[in-house]
Amino acid sequence: MTIPVFFVLLIITISFTGSLQSEDGKVLLDRSRNKPESDGFYYLSNYEFNCFRQLSECSQHGWSLRFKLYLNPFQIVDRERKLLVFSTGAHEPHGDGMSIYLYQSKNTSYLEFGLREFRNDQFAYFWQVDADLEVSKWIDVVAIVDQRVTAFGQHHQMSIFFDGHFYKETQMENYTEVFAFKYAELHPKVVTVYGNDTGLMKFDEFVYYERVLSGEEITNVSLDRVAMGCLKEVGMIHQYVIPEKYDQWQQCRADCYGRKMNIAFYSPSNGHCACIQNSYELDASFKYDMTNCQCSLEKSSKTCRKDDQWHVLAVSNVIDLIDSEVGLEIRMADSSFLTHGRTRVQINEGVEIVVLIKNERNLASLTVYGDIEGQETASSNSSNEIYITPGVVNLSWKSEGAKKVQFRADYRRIVNNEMAEYRTVYVDVVYVKTDLPLQFVHFTCDSRDGQKYQNFTVQTFGSVPINCTVDYGDGHRQTNGTSRHQYYTAYFSRNYTRYGQYNVTASCYNDRSANRTQITRTIRREKMNAKMIIHENLMETDSVSRFNLISREDYSFRHASCLHLRNMVTNDKMKLIWRRKTLEVIPNDVLSVGKHMYQLQCDDTPLQAYYLYVQPAVRSLDIEASQTIIKSGQSVQFSITLEPTIDLTVVFDCNAPGTPLQIIYIQNVTDMSPIVVANCTYSKTGQYHPLVSANNRINLVNQSIRIDVEEPLSQFKVEIEDRHDVNQLTSVTIRALERIPFEGVFTLTIVDSTSINEKNQTRTERIQLLSSNDFTEQFYMNITTYGRQTLHVRGGEFPNIREAQTTFTIGTDITVKPQVHVVNQVALVNEDFAWVDIQWINGIGFDIQIDYGNVKKVSIRYGQIMSSPMNRIIKKNDGEHQIQWKRLTRQRFQVGYKFMKAGTYKIDVTFTQPSSKLLSVEIKCPTVTIVDGITEPERTCFPEQQFSLASPNAFNNVTSYSPVLLLPYTLQHNLEPVIISNCSEHDFVYSFYLLSIDASHWKYSRTQRYSHSMHQSFQETFLSKDCSELGPKSTLTIEPKSLSHGYYIAAFTVTASSNPSDFRQFTQPIEIIRSDLETTFGGNDTLTNDHDTLELDFYTSSIDPDTKEFDRRKVNFTLLCYPEVLQSSIFIPDTIHLGSTRPTEANPQNHNNWFIQWNNFSLMTRRSELNIQIYENHCILPNPKRANNKPVIQFDPKTKTFNISEQDLDFSNGTLYFLLIIRHLIDGRQLIARLEVDRQMKIVFETEDLSALEDAMGNLDDLALSNPKKAVELIASLADKLNEMSDNSTTGEISDAGRDAMNERMASMRSKMLSSMDTVIESSSDPNMVDKVLKASATVTANSDQMPLNNQEKGAGIIEKVGNKVKEMETADESTVTGLATSLMDVGGNVLQAASKTVNKNKNNDPAAVIENLEAEMKEPEEEEEIETKVLYAPTQFYDDCDECDTLPEERWEAYRLKLEEEKKAIIKGRQRASSIAKRSATGLFTVGDALTNRSSGDEPKTIESKSMAMTFTKASPDGQSSLSAGDTNIRLPSFNDLNSGSGGSNVFTKVLESKENPYASANGNTGVQGSVVTIILSRPDGSEMPVTNTSKPISIRLSRPIDKQPKYQIHESHGTTFRYHKVNLPEKNMTLSIYVAPNFSPMDNYAVYVSFGENETLLEPPTESKFDMLFVLPNRTALGDVSLEDEHEIRHTIFMPPNVHKGNGTYIFGVKLLNASTSMNLTEYNSSYIVNMYVSKCQYWDEKRFIWSSDGCQVGPLTTLKSTECLCTHLTTFGSDFYVPPNTIDFKTVFTKFKTLHENAAVFSTVIVIFGLYLLAAIWARRKDKQDLVKVSLTQRV
Repeated sequence: MTIPVFFVLLIITISFTGSLQSEDGKVLLDRSRNKPESDGFYYLSNYEFNCFRQLSECSQHGWSLRFKLYLNPFQIVDRERKLLVFSTGAHEPHGDGMSIYLYQSKNTSYLEFGLREFRNDQFAYFWQVDADLEVSKWIDVVAIVDQRVTAFGQHHQMSIFFDGHFYKETQMENYTEVFAFKYAELHPKVVTVYGNDTGLMKFDEFVYYERVLSGEEITNVSLDRVAMGCLKEVGMIHQYVIPEKYDQWQQCRADCYGRKMNIAFYSPSNGHCACIQNSYELDASFKYDMTNCQCSLEKSSKTCRKDDQWHVLAVSNVIDLIDSEVGLEIRMADSSFLTHGRTRVQINEGVEIVVLIKNERNLASLTVYGDIEGQETASSNSSNEIYITPGVVNLSWKSEGAKKVQFRADYRRIVNNEMAEYRTVYVDVVYVKTDLPLQFVHFTCDSRDGQKYQNFTVQTFGSVPINCTVDYGDGHRQTNGTSRHQYYTAYFSRNYTRYGQYNVTASCYNDRSANRTQITRTIRREKMNAKMIIHENLMETDSVSRFNLISREDYSFRHASCLHLRNMVTNDKMKLIWRRKTLEVIPNDVLSVGKHMYQLQCDDTPLQAYYLYVQPAVRSLDIEASQTIIKSGQSVQFSITLEPTIDLTVVFDCNAPGTPLQIIYIQNVTDMSPIVVANCTYSKTGQYHPLVSANNRINLVNQSIRIDVEEPLSQFKVEIEDRHDVNQLTSVTIRALERIPFEGVFTLTIVDSTSINEKNQTRTERIQLLSSNDFTEQFYMNITTYGRQTLHVRGGEFPNIREAQTTFTIGTDITVKPQVHVVNQVALVNEDFAWVDIQWINGIGFDIQIDYGNVKKVSIRYGQIMSSPMNRIIKKNDGEHQIQWKRLTRQRFQVGYKFMKAGTYKIDVTFTQPSSKLLSVEIKCPTVTIVDGITEPERTCFPEQQFSLASPNAFNNVTSYSPVLLLPYTLQHNLEPVIISNCSEHDFVYSFYLLSIDASHWKYSRTQRYSHSMHQSFQETFLSKDCSELGPKSTLTIEPKSLSHGYYIAAFTVTASSNPSDFRQFTQPIEIIRSDLETTFGGNDTLTNDHDTLELDFYTSSIDPDTKEFDRRKVNFTLLCYPEVLQSSIFIPDTIHLGSTRPTEANPQNHNNWFIQWNNFSLMTRRSELNIQIYENHCILPNPKRANNKPVIQFDPKTKTFNISEQDLDFSNGTLYFLLIIRHLIDGRQLIARLEVDRQMKIVFETEDLSALEDAMGNLDDLALSNPKKAVELIASLADKLNEMSDNSTTGEISDAGRDAMNERMASMRSKMLSSMDTVIESSSDPNMVDKVLKASATVTANSDQMPLNNQEKGAGIIEKVGNKVKEMETADESTVTGLATSLMDVGGNVLQAASKTVNKNKNNDPAAVIENLEAEMKEPEEEEEIETKVLYAPTQFYDDCDECDTLPEERWEAYRLKLEEEKKAIIKGRQRASSIAKRSATGLFTVGDALTNRSSGDEPKTIESKSMAMTFTKASPDGQSSLSAGDTNIRLPSFNDLNSGSGGSNVFTKVLESKENPYASANGNTGVQGSVVTIILSRPDGSEMPVTNTSKPISIRLSRPIDKQPKYQIHESHGTTFRYHKVNLPEKNMTLSIYVAPNFSPMDNYAVYVSFGENETLLEPPTESKFDMLFVLPNRTALGDVSLEDEHEIRHTIFMPPNVHKGNGTYIFGVKLLNASTSMNLTEYNSSYIVNMYVSKCQYWDEKRFIWSSDGCQVGPLTTLKSTECLCTHLTTFGSDFYVPPNTIDFKTVFTKFKTLHENAAVFSTVIVIFGLYLLAAIWARRKDKQDLVKVSLTQRV
């Protein structure tokens, strides 16, 4: 619908004095700083804005543009126009991007926001968004363009926001295809802002962002954009007030926008908000002014709080109308009424009148009055009225006389203070006789000249009947006519089948006259293809002066004088003479030899294209043979001679059976020299006639010769031995097969077996075949060529010529597959060589062919390689291609090729073995990218030229002093490039590969002593699994133990995607070194007073992770025992560090930087066979203090452990340290571990008195500060006692009130304990102490009944602090962090369980539900109720409860209702606090998970579980294939690119937390979730969360159902093929309904399920075979993915009905019918049994901002079963599922329908009659008894 609107265009005269706050945005235009050009336009360079330059160069995460827009009022124009006001280059034929047009016509005006994107080099897609905006107002506009992937494809999508509100976005499936020209080196260079002097529009503050703005940034609209003024409070404003109150005006404005209102009122004094529809209603009802505002909305004051003023805010500047004018316009559709002065028509001749209005969308009615067909009356004053719609109105009359009509338009609301406007048009109609001659004949063609299909229009005016005939000029004609209308228009069409020029004539006539007119049309070929290009014989000379041209098309020109040929290059014309189908051509000048392109034209009309070839004919062809008489088995060489010509093709037929044709193309023949064309061998005697055919585009000439083949002479045999190499003499033996003496000179020719024309070597030898040498001659040859070769031996003189040949091989085949890899994967076009590295182990004499992407095939012989000098480049240029190679070692060389064109090429390498076998080598990462252009040094992204690799698990960082990156063998290493660059890393693309270096070739001196080679191998081994072609992947991952100890080179290439020519390649040396020694010895141990024994197990628990069989004889173990307080006096200096060390370049012997005071230690025991020594210092009690004289340390030879009794240890000095020093005797690796041993202080409380326990913890806070360790032990003991007393109270006889009082006192005690724990955590950083605190905290939080919200918040605080503590423990290893995480999970599980109990405590007694039920009693009675009622002001119970109360029921009800409201608010606040507690607890747990993930060596998922929680995390980036499990929940994430996270895919942590309790509850009291909830987060290594929204593919989450709430099965019997019905009610339309129907006994039974649906249950009928809404057949045969057999069986027997399948909420009746079964009996007699189950599922997520469960972005997946729900969601947060089992009720309506067939069964019918009769008798008897009871009651009352 088009709407008349006022609009504005762009003007660039805005003054802006403030500075732009662009943050990370780039300022495009600031009118306070920029000035327009002389023509009034702004031209802004777009080279620094990638997305403005070309969409294909945009970053994948999108971009944004923000600017201010001001629309000036303007007058309506009479014509349509489309003005360009802004463009990033999209308006240019070679550009794409964003544009803004102003479309303006008489009835409508709007802005068109357009987006154009290239589809290919010639076409582009164009999307548009139309917008209507207010005038004379500054509007904040945000345009966002990002890349979307849908079923339609991958394209960019644009979204428009006005004043912070979303308006529209481009619909990707609705596009227009436009012509565009995408050039490789041409694109728009400027962003153009138009404005000059039109004064229609102003722009300002253009800010460009290389990212998508967030919702908060978009909605950040300043008050000056939306403030309209203020008004005093008036009475009528309250009718617009909405119920909510708001603290900020932005919230009020947003709410009005959600209600689709355009104006908002906000009162800062009380937070009230009001909304109205539009500014017209505002102007009509209120008076407002900016001067009325006494205070600012941004800052509140006392005046503002007391003031009763309302601020007026514009909600949206998008309006229904722009043009506020109204109007009505009437005109005649028939232009002849105006052109020819027509005022009269005939009876029944229709008159078309066009009715146009303005503001059609506000039109209420449009009517026509007056003399209307069929409505005339005798009274001239009477008038009729007909309602019409805008457009064309057709009126006609049956009588004569003047006719008058009147049109009127009424509008539904005030526009310019007018309700309506009308206009009158008079039409006089008089009957006209058929005596009007034809006034004219107007003849036009509607088709373009040249097309075969032509449309014609004939128009004339005169009395009817009128007939018109069109002669098409090709012998066909067509006639049409009319007998009604005087003004006649007819349409004709003709599809011409021949090309040419035609004179088309239109002849029209009536009874009075005739008229005629003519036009000329030319039909020509529109499009050319290869089959239409004609190659003709011009002349048989080298030039052309006159020739004939034969065409395939017969143009049949009547006038050939218009024909000529035009040269398409020089525009020269040649005259033609038409001679039927032959066109004789007379050139102006003699045509030279070559190719000419001409266009056949008739005057300026093109008809057909020709390629004219002028070239010499084939003349004087002669064939010559080396011999014409030969012996059988001999060969003949043929050559030809002919006069000079060009473009020659020679085909030679040897005329020998089994010999294929030989085809040769010769580009240019310059003289009569012989040209060798073939070599033929004839094995049989006879006469042969070889034939040669030579042709070009002029003619074909054949020539033949005769060859006589005679019987062969006596044969001889030649033998030659194979050799491995050319450095050996080769024996040649010639032996006569017939004992006939022969003596003469033999010619020995060695040729390549693959090319008979390539002679490798020729020599002559005098041969004597005599009886003296047994007719055998033997000699030696020095053969210098490799490969499979043929020795031709020829001797004697004609005609006694003898020949023989044999094949031999010089070299050996390759048995070990060679290695080939691309050295540099990126190169500059015509500048760099693309190098290929080739290595081989064995093989001699092979050839190598390298295919450079079908551009050039390079062949290199083995001899060429071997003859090349070492490390010297050999150049081989053929004028067109440049090739180089260099030989690195004897069995390795590199070949380089310089590409001349940019692109991506795949390289293939093939070896030709000496045995002629082909060996193709598969290359991993075979492509090379050739880029164009040179980057200036000042514009390069890599000015520093500094590159290196880094890995979190590396032993060192690469420096100039330590260039080799050392990587431990057993750890995973993610090698990332470290690049110093001034460009964004998101713009980089990478390629890399890894080489294993032979130890003998390792050039770094530190490792030379380890260099040795045990077997023959490649100098550098290319590791194919560790390479990556050019792309966004930047991480080279080395899995644990995947590479052996040794030396490697990593080659990386990095380039900028926006400028591919700016690239660098660097290499990083790597050494895989031995891993650190490991031991489980260490940590802490606590001994009680129960005579415990300390077990020291360090010998067997210490391992070398690099080997399975650890030889501990090469390791020395030293154990030192001493008190903690003596450490500073034992170690000097006291800087001992636990952990591993190894030899370095600075410390090759791995000496410690501290030493031990050995004189303070005494040797306790030594085990020399195990290299173990144990020393002690004040660690063991002296002999008198020990209980006996047994050895202190007991050694167990089986377990290799040492045991010390607790009674022998001296704890008088505090904690004892057992320091273990493990040192490898061979390589110097060292490991130091420490075990801390304490004696536990066991505190036992025997009392059951809470007061005594409270007294015991009186000084707990001070104890936590002074002695944290003792405080933790005291808290643990107290908590154990409280838990014991709580358990006893549940079984004992105690009242509810007493139990509540006890719980309250214990909750207070637990609160104090948690506060003390928090104090201990603050001051402790020791992992052992933190672990003790966590275990004690788990005991304190164990009872959820004694954990109110305050205690829960303290528990969540402890979890958060411990998470941060663990994050800061950089020295803690993986096992330590794992133990802390396990303890923390116990605390988190207790806190979440308490939070879940809090949110569910008031679920069954919700105050909101109580209010709703009581208010339901106050509803007015229905109209049909006949009892007398009165209006109730309170529920009925308030009238009945108290008859003598002092207050009214209404007052008591109001007091009770307010009390319930307060309870409701308290419950809502508590639920929100509980949800926040759950969020904080999860954050703390995830923080520990991050710390543990950073310490884990592999990408394997790691899971930690407690009794009510489970947490899983992994470092592996989502790949769309693998899945994660946390507890009973299974998650499958799509690939990282489909998550649309807006971040890189490397270093991504995936964290999953499952809680079996639901701690989240909506404010309305319904949690909406049953069972476990799961939280999923993607984060970076620093713990920051990565937002994931609107994923391209959904995230699959399978949530298990609680076992006690899983649906129960029902078994039903089905008799024959009859229906069994089941009914279910679906309460919500967005729920998913699942129906499980499976056979009970026979698994082969199939069922058809018919479904009927209805919203009114009473009117719903059961489905039948002829009447149903849906039909399903079970089991289904749908292809399933990776599911278990149990789930597969259930899914195939389940009808899955999501919201897009079912018909919404209502009643469904399912009719189950047996379809077929595995039985031979008739189905009507077969009884089957089936299981049925019906349940409803719903997936929801927790909305943290609104504190509600929501289903937006989530839907139930098809893998949902009875045991679990599959949720498919497009974002990450906390998820849960809601489900219930609807009742499967009996449908009595269906049952009663069966009574219609009772008469068919006499037995059943009689039984029903008898039961009904007994019921009537019983009813009569019961009624009599009731009357007797009533009489008795009356008598009793009287007495």
